[in-house]
Amino acid sequence: MDERIYRVLIADDSAVMRRLLLNTLEQESALRVVGAARDGAEAVRLCLSLRPDVVIMDINMPVMDGLQATQRILESLPMPIVVLSGYVNDPSSRMAFEAIRAGALAVVGKPTSPDEPEYRRMHDELVQAVLGMANVKVVRRQPGMTNPIMPMAAHSTP
Repeated sequence: MDERIYRVLIADDSAVMRRLLLNTLEQESALRVVGAARDGAEAVRLCLSLRPDVVIMDINMPVMDGLQATQRILESLPMPIVVLSGYVNDPSSRMAFEAIRAGALAVVGKPTSPDEPEYRRMHDELVQAVLGMANVKVVRRQPGMTNPIMPMAAHSTP
């Protein structure tokens, strides 16, 4: 049986989170991390050069946040983007709505440390989202066809 290996790009400004995500995803035989970006601008550049099958995108990053990076990527080279957030279960946060509006296909909670009780559930949710979105056909977004995404600092996220 020929199992496809999906190429994943991680975009997160935290070195600890990048390492945790790398370790989490590399446990899965169908996933291979091909790059890691420290900010949204680097994520855009790496997507253009590495052409991953799916991107895992943090929201709050320096230089260019994850929402703006998502929109730019989808204007240049459409690919599935899964957004990670610590605010995914916060009912007062509009972050999930903004991530979908920017073009993300899924929004999942950031995995916790492997020592935490919720780790296994969050790990499984992330892996399922990445595997599920990796084969989704994404269309190119035309620049200017949607309202520009404001930097996250301008949003009312806790």
